Amino acid sequence: MVIDWPFITYVADEALLIVDLIDRCQAPFLGAEAELAENVTNVRIRELMAGRSTARRGLRLIGVEPTPILSRSDGVPVWPLGLCGSISHSHRHIAVLLARSSKYESVGIDIDDGRPLGVAASANVATAAELEVIDHAGWTESGSTGENLAFSAKEAIFKCQFPVTLDASLDFLDISLEPGKSAGNVKIRVIDSERPALAKVADRLHIQALSAFGVTVVYAFLGK
Repeated sequence: MVIDWPFITYVADEALLIVDLIDRCQAPFLGAEAELAENVTNVRIRELMAGRSTARRGLRLIGVEPTPILSRSDGVPVWPLGLCGSISHSHRHIAVLLARSSKYESVGIDIDDGRPLGVAASANVATAAELEVIDHAGWTESGSTGENLAFSAKEAIFKCQFPVTLDASLDFLDISLEPGKSAGNVKIRVIDSERPALAKVADRLHIQALSAFGVTVVYAFLGK
């Protein structure tokens, strides 16, 4: 594991995580990526540019020739053959997770920079039991609140499951965070019985967290 700026670490077998500052990741769009900048704000352009330039850096690190990373009509990035990935940002940071599709069917990532969710939002994100799961996993040792980390975990889960299930309506309380099989690991239980596609893959989905430089990234893997 390498902890330096930028924060680059192999978070699991055949997977790579990069966290950096948006301001540092403003390489120009590559080819058709320029279409992503149409009809969006300047702030969004900077986020998109940071995500794509960081992702291309990740491709080089795992030995894949960088190509334009476009988006499907639903906004999901299109990764090179043999890879899956996920992108997240805060107001200052960008995070990219790449993984070999021979090992993982899908991945998802979210980044928490400690800004409070607010009382109303927190109440709709997680139960008291789920906050205990996060605390026992050791995630709150980063200084982030359990509510923030529950939010990020469920955002990462949504991103991870969507390319596989195409379930765009998954809500925070449709799933429950449960203790994982190993230290620092969390798994899910599907609460909503109307989500058979997610229930079918839930036992292969696990969530972890890493903290550095004042942010915590929470990431979900769907194993093969």
